[in-house]
Amino acid sequence: MKKLLVIFVFCIFLSCVGLITSDINNESPGIVSPYNNIDWQNYGQYIAALHVHTTNSDGRNTLNEVIEAHYTKGFDILAITDHNVLTADWLSARNGLEQERFNAIANGESRDGRVMLQIPLTNEQSVSDHINTFFAD
Repeated sequence: MKKLLVIFVFCIFLSCVGLITSDINNESPGIVSPYNNIDWQNYGQYIAALHVHTTNSDGRNTLNEVIEAHYTKGFDILAITDHNVLTADWLSARNGLEQERFNAIANGESRDGRVMLQIPLTNEQSVSDHINTFFAD
Protein backbone atom coordinates (compact mmCIF):
# COMPACT_ATOMS: atom_id res chain seq x y z
CA MET A 1 0.00 0.00 0.00
CA LYS A 2 2.88 2.32 0.86
CA LYS A 3 4.48 1.66 -2.54
CA LEU A 4 1.27 2.58 -4.35
CA LEU A 5 0.99 5.82 -2.40
CA VAL A 6 4.59 6.75 -3.25
CA ILE A 7 4.02 5.97 -6.94
CA PHE A 8 0.80 7.99 -6.95
CA VAL A 9 2.45 11.03 -5.30
CA PHE A 10 5.39 10.78 -7.72
CA CYS A 11 3.01 10.75 -10.73
CA ILE A 12 1.22 13.83 -9.38
CA PHE A 13 4.57 15.54 -8.91
CA LEU A 14 5.62 14.78 -12.51
CA SER A 15 2.31 16.10 -13.81
CA CYS A 16 2.76 19.35 -11.90
CA VAL A 17 6.33 19.75 -13.14
CA GLY A 18 5.08 19.27 -16.70
CA LEU A 19 2.41 21.95 -16.27
CA ILE A 20 4.84 24.40 -14.70
CA THR A 21 7.42 23.79 -17.43
CA SER A 22 4.87 24.28 -20.19
CA ASP A 23 3.68 27.55 -18.60
CA ILE A 24 7.28 28.80 -18.36
CA ASN A 25 7.77 28.15 -22.08
CA ASN A 26 4.45 29.88 -22.89
CA GLU A 27 2.99 26.62 -24.08
CA SER A 28 -0.45 25.48 -23.14
CA PRO A 29 -0.70 21.81 -22.28
CA GLY A 30 -3.31 19.86 -24.19
CA ILE A 31 -4.19 18.20 -27.43
CA VAL A 32 -3.58 19.90 -30.75
CA SER A 33 -5.99 19.02 -33.55
CA PRO A 34 -4.26 17.54 -36.60
CA TYR A 35 -7.01 19.14 -38.71
CA ASN A 36 -6.26 22.79 -37.86
CA ASN A 37 -4.59 23.63 -41.17
CA ILE A 38 -6.83 21.71 -43.55
CA ASP A 39 -8.74 23.69 -46.15
CA TRP A 40 -12.02 21.77 -46.01
CA GLN A 41 -13.46 23.74 -48.94
CA ASN A 42 -10.87 22.32 -51.33
CA TYR A 43 -10.07 18.99 -49.69
CA GLY A 44 -11.67 15.79 -50.97
CA GLN A 45 -14.16 14.28 -48.57
CA TYR A 46 -15.70 10.84 -48.92
CA ILE A 47 -18.86 9.22 -47.62
CA ALA A 48 -18.19 5.67 -46.45
CA ALA A 49 -20.22 2.86 -44.94
CA LEU A 50 -17.92 0.34 -43.30
CA HIS A 51 -20.42 -1.87 -41.46
CA VAL A 52 -23.32 -3.02 -43.64
CA HIS A 53 -25.32 -6.26 -43.53
CA THR A 54 -27.38 -7.94 -46.25
CA THR A 55 -29.71 -10.93 -46.40
CA ASN A 56 -26.54 -13.02 -46.67
CA SER A 57 -26.54 -12.73 -42.86
CA ASP A 58 -29.07 -10.75 -40.82
CA GLY A 59 -29.79 -7.73 -43.05
CA ARG A 60 -33.16 -6.92 -44.61
CA ASN A 61 -31.99 -6.24 -48.17
CA THR A 62 -30.07 -8.26 -50.74
CA LEU A 63 -26.51 -7.37 -51.62
CA ASN A 64 -27.67 -5.92 -54.92
CA GLU A 65 -30.29 -3.71 -53.19
CA VAL A 66 -27.80 -2.51 -50.58
CA ILE A 67 -25.21 -1.55 -53.20
CA GLU A 68 -27.79 0.29 -55.30
CA ALA A 69 -29.19 2.17 -52.28
CA HIS A 70 -25.75 3.35 -51.18
CA TYR A 71 -24.79 4.32 -54.72
CA THR A 72 -28.00 6.32 -55.15
CA LYS A 73 -27.42 8.10 -51.83
CA GLY A 74 -23.95 9.25 -52.92
CA PHE A 75 -21.68 6.92 -50.97
CA ASP A 76 -18.08 6.67 -52.20
CA ILE A 77 -16.88 3.60 -50.30
CA LEU A 78 -18.84 0.53 -49.20
CA ALA A 79 -17.87 -2.50 -47.11
CA ILE A 80 -20.33 -5.37 -46.78
CA THR A 81 -19.66 -6.94 -43.37
CA ASP A 82 -22.15 -9.76 -43.07
CA HIS A 83 -21.87 -11.96 -39.98
CA ASN A 84 -19.34 -14.74 -40.62
CA VAL A 85 -19.82 -14.48 -44.40
CA LEU A 86 -16.80 -13.37 -46.38
CA THR A 87 -17.87 -11.05 -49.20
CA ALA A 88 -15.01 -11.42 -51.65
CA ASP A 89 -16.47 -8.97 -54.16
CA TRP A 90 -19.79 -7.64 -55.43
CA LEU A 91 -19.85 -9.87 -58.51
CA SER A 92 -19.35 -13.35 -57.10
CA ALA A 93 -21.32 -12.96 -53.85
CA ARG A 94 -24.87 -14.27 -53.52
CA ASN A 95 -27.33 -11.66 -54.91
CA GLY A 96 -24.39 -9.70 -56.28
CA LEU A 97 -24.21 -7.37 -59.26
CA GLU A 98 -24.06 -8.27 -62.92
CA GLN A 99 -20.79 -7.32 -64.64
CA GLU A 100 -22.41 -4.51 -66.64
CA ARG A 101 -23.86 -2.82 -63.52
CA PHE A 102 -20.62 -3.29 -61.61
CA ASN A 103 -18.76 -1.52 -64.44
CA ALA A 104 -21.30 1.33 -64.40
CA ILE A 105 -20.80 1.87 -60.65
CA ALA A 106 -17.01 1.54 -61.00
CA ASN A 107 -17.13 4.28 -63.69
CA GLY A 108 -19.45 6.61 -61.76
CA GLU A 109 -22.27 6.41 -64.29
CA SER A 110 -25.12 8.84 -63.55
CA ARG A 111 -22.96 10.51 -60.86
CA ASP A 112 -20.69 12.66 -63.03
CA GLY A 113 -17.87 10.14 -62.79
CA ARG A 114 -17.98 9.87 -59.00
CA VAL A 115 -17.40 6.16 -58.45
CA MET A 116 -18.27 3.98 -55.48
CA LEU A 117 -15.44 1.71 -54.38
CA GLN A 118 -15.96 -1.68 -52.83
CA ILE A 119 -13.76 -2.82 -50.00
CA PRO A 120 -13.22 -6.47 -50.92
CA LEU A 121 -12.87 -9.51 -48.71
CA THR A 122 -14.93 -8.19 -45.81
CA ASN A 123 -16.99 -9.70 -43.01
CA GLU A 124 -17.92 -9.36 -39.37
CA GLN A 125 -16.43 -12.10 -37.25
CA SER A 126 -19.19 -12.56 -34.73
CA VAL A 127 -18.42 -15.81 -32.99
CA SER A 128 -17.56 -13.86 -29.84
CA ASP A 129 -16.43 -10.27 -30.38
CA HIS A 130 -18.15 -8.84 -33.49
CA ILE A 131 -14.96 -7.61 -35.15
CA ASN A 132 -15.03 -6.27 -38.71
CA THR A 133 -12.31 -7.46 -41.06
CA PHE A 134 -11.34 -5.83 -44.33
CA PHE A 135 -9.09 -7.25 -47.07
CA ALA A 136 -9.18 -10.64 -45.34
CA ASP A 137 -8.08 -13.77 -47.15
